[in-house]
Amino acid sequence: GVLQSMAALRMRLLTISKRPDLKKHPVQLELRKSADILTLEQVRLRGLLENSESENDTVNLVAQLDICLRAISLQWEVDAKMQSDEPAVPVDHETALNIEHLVREAVANAVRHAKISALTVMLSLKHDVLLIAINDRGNTGQSEQGGLSMPLQSASLQHRLRLVNGTAYSEGLGQGALLAISIPMQQ
Repeated sequence: GVLQSMAALRMRLLTISKRPDLKKHPVQLELRKSADILTLEQVRLRGLLENSESENDTVNLVAQLDICLRAISLQWEVDAKMQSDEPAVPVDHETALNIEHLVREAVANAVRHAKISALTVMLSLKHDVLLIAINDRGNTGQSEQGGLSMPLQSASLQHRLRLVNGTAYSEGLGQGALLAISIPMQQ
């Protein structure tokens, strides 16, 4: 029912965006962006529903985060890209969901506090540790405190880190680096 409602809403937005009186009107682009966000969220919801039916399967974290970053790009009007050393990182559904929420929170913080407009989320798996780095590609962001480091006081971010036994830091990172996250992975 929810997926069908989302599909109907998406179709309605696209139909409205094609009205002749809206040709080349700024609202037309916003309607299309909203339809694209709905499409990506449908994919995500469908994946969650399928995952709940097959709890023993794993999820490709790289693919899931790529979809997540496409949605984030549209929602926050930021150029968010995914880069991974690994073509696939298989994880259980709960871990994938927690890491996705962690990345969403970190990107939201980057946009709000560091005023980022273009970023890359980089994934790497080294010695059974998942490393996630969020880098500012535009190097134009300036946080409310004057530097590029992001606040880690977010209760939601700290909660997500605890759920995956992860750690994060933003101090002492190189030029353009906003946040580094380390998550131990079990084989």
